[in-house]
Amino acid sequence: MSQNRRPVMKILIAGALGALVLPLLIFLAVGLSKGMGLGAALAALGSQLGAPRLNLLVCAGLGLVPVGLLALVLFILQKIVPSRSVHPSLALGGLLPILLVSAWAHWDFWPRFLPSQSYPGFPHGLGLVIAPLFFAPVAMALGLTITGLLTRDWKGKKAPGPDRQEP
Repeated sequence: MSQNRRPVMKILIAGALGALVLPLLIFLAVGLSKGMGLGAALAALGSQLGAPRLNLLVCAGLGLVPVGLLALVLFILQKIVPSRSVHPSLALGGLLPILLVSAWAHWDFWPRFLPSQSYPGFPHGLGLVIAPLFFAPVAMALGLTITGLLTRDWKGKKAPGPDRQEP
């Protein structure tokens, strides 16, 4: 087993838990920021967890799709490149954009829904589906690319820069 495999798995598990808990925390934060008391916000959270439309568990569960995709990409990278090349920073580099996109989508929608708890209409709430299924994988790929470039070994050579001239 690779030395880096265990920390990567811990990061992915923490990311999956974060993807599940983040929408719940944002729902509570939005409820509190809209003037709802803690009891009213918790009651709204409980009713939204069992709601037939915009169920908070389903919305949170959709956040697991890009985390699973990240796990698949890291598994493929582990098989293709030498094992020491897949570093835990790659897992973080892909996970943070996923969580940021999820937070953005939830923070964008729930202020329209709370405190009245009335469904705002058709196009609203679509971002809770589009963000984890389309925007988060793109953000993940961008995060993986940037992290991969920043943590690249460069095979013992310095990266080309302004102080280094090419022969």
